[in-house]
Amino acid sequence: MGPRSIWVGGDDTFMVNGQRVPYIRNSRHEAVRAGRLLTEHVGFPVTALGVIAVMGAQKGFKVKRQPEDGAVVVVPRRRISQYVGNLPQRLVEREIAAIYDAARRSTTWR
Repeated sequence: MGPRSIWVGGDDTFMVNGQRVPYIRNSRHEAVRAGRLLTEHVGFPVTALGVIAVMGAQKGFKVKRQPEDGAVVVVPRRRISQYVGNLPQRLVEREIAAIYDAARRSTTWR
């Protein structure tokens, strides 16, 4: 059974069923780590966006404010592709291919 309610209040405030959980902090940490590791492997700066995909909130899902630093976003699972599709393109095809290649290699993540 999924969570009954989810509330996001900016910064590190993510509540599941009235209990604060560290999902935003953890997602930010992993996004920074992914960006650092990808940067090391491709040779140019890579910024990763942490995405928390919410699914199964039975009573409610409320985002009062997104995390303010822009390193993490909280979206309903069904809106991930729409959200990502609306982001401005920042990379050229060559950079995308290099990141994709590095991200696929298990050695990148060790």
